[in-house]
Amino acid sequence: MGGSLAAIRPKPASNLYHLVVCGATKPERDGFIFANFMAFCYYLSQKGAGGTFLNCLDIDKVFGALSNLTPSADTINFGYAGVIAPNTKPLLTYSRFQHSHRQQWWRDVRPHDLKKEVMTWIQETAQKAKPGDSVNIILESHGTEFRGVQLDSYWLSALEFCAGSGRFC
Repeated sequence: MGGSLAAIRPKPASNLYHLVVCGATKPERDGFIFANFMAFCYYLSQKGAGGTFLNCLDIDKVFGALSNLTPSADTINFGYAGVIAPNTKPLLTYSRFQHSHRQQWWRDVRPHDLKKEVMTWIQETAQKAKPGDSVNIILESHGTEFRGVQLDSYWLSALEFCAGSGRFC
């Protein structure tokens, strides 16, 4: 197995394209999916990579579900292993206060528009990306092997994904 590391690394002058999507739709059970999405968005934003970050989960309803817990909570945590490692702190938090003051790193999309937004981004990026560019697509949602990834009530199958992404597959 030959090849050099230079052959698999993007060229210094290459472009980076990042799409991170939260396709979860059940606020009472999908907070963990949003936490993963939030961590990807935050990390890419804070490290200067940027990207397109799309969310269709109603965060107000997530905080409503958290307030119904015993004890109630007002923070979405990423990287919190409280049961496994008590007294550990989360790596990243997003509070009701931050949300009420619109401190977010993503764009909210109506759930029924999410699949269209994702496919448009993929098609546009496939057109402008050049050899050596890096394209990362992260889909945080539910899915199955046969139906694909769930984006609200729509499914994005592997076949649709490859058809839309053209050169990437």
